[in-house]
Amino acid sequence: MRIDNGISPYTQKLDAATLAKIYGCSSQDFIKTETRHRVAIERSRGVNVRDKHFSEKRNQEFVDFCRATGLRRAEITSLKNSQLIFDEDTNLYFLDIVGKGGRRRLAPILSDEAVQRVKNANGLVWNKIPNGADIHAYRGDYCTAIYNKHARPLDEIPKKDIYCCKKDLKGVKYDKQAMIIASQALGHNRISVIAAHYIRK
Repeated sequence: MRIDNGISPYTQKLDAATLAKIYGCSSQDFIKTETRHRVAIERSRGVNVRDKHFSEKRNQEFVDFCRATGLRRAEITSLKNSQLIFDEDTNLYFLDIVGKGGRRRLAPILSDEAVQRVKNANGLVWNKIPNGADIHAYRGDYCTAIYNKHARPLDEIPKKDIYCCKKDLKGVKYDKQAMIIASQALGHNRISVIAAHYIRK
């Protein structure tokens, strides 16, 4: 019924996996879902799909903060100044984040302004989060910045260190080492996730 109503293949997979978990089986035992295609994803795919009521200009400090920290909406909502960490070895500031699935990570902060915002906060860093902000897109900007900061010229690294994208991104290549660093900063385990959904060439 859900498939007939036109839900996306991604939601189909999620629903099927949930049912499979309840009944203690594989989703392939009882239903065939449609194939997922990255190009069909609309979230954060350009200006036309974003909330027209949200003004980045009026919320510039918040937008810049998101791009400098790469946090998810829930992580920003609960962020406190006590989560700020200074690493003397690298002379850099990080945010101590317990993210999706209870995974803990240290997210590097990319701007002095974001550091000051956390330092000056009294408890919560942001008391109100704008509803229309495209936080997923800002995470993509953050991921790209982290990747570019650590990426080596592809023609100067071993072939085994080069990640080759597939399907609609065929021909796009990345430095695996930089991808791992960017993926960890975002709170993802697989570099394939950031290759498909976060890094922007």
